Amino acid sequence: MAKFKSAFYQDLEKNLKNPEFAAAYQLEAMRIKMIDDLINQLDDARALEGMSKTELALSLQQEPANIRRFFTAKRRNPTISSLIDISLALGFRIKLEPLSKAEKKQTQAA
Repeated sequence: MAKFKSAFYQDLEKNLKNPEFAAAYQLEAMRIKMIDDLINQLDDARALEGMSKTELALSLQQEPANIRRFFTAKRRNPTISSLIDISLALGFRIKLEPLSKAEKKQTQAA
C-alpha cells in the first residue's frame, strides 16, 4: 500500500530538489534544532536544581505562565536576553560550541 503524501509534502519534496532551497531548508532546520536543544537543556537544568517553573518565574519576577510557555510552546523563538536571564537564574552560562565540519558545510551552502 502506497503512503499518501499531502500537498505540502509533495511540494516540499519537489522544492528540496532545488539546491538553494534545500540549503536554506537545512539551515532553518539546524536553527530550530539549536533553539530546541538549548531550551531543553535549560529545562533539564531547572529540573536538576529541583526548581519548579513557578519558582523560576518568581526568581525572575515573571508571571509563571510566561515561563511555562517558554518551556512548552510549540513555536519557540526566544530572545537571547531571556535565554541568558533563565540561564543565570539556574546558575549556568551559555557558551558557543563549534559546529562539526558537516554542519559548517551546510550553513555555508545556505
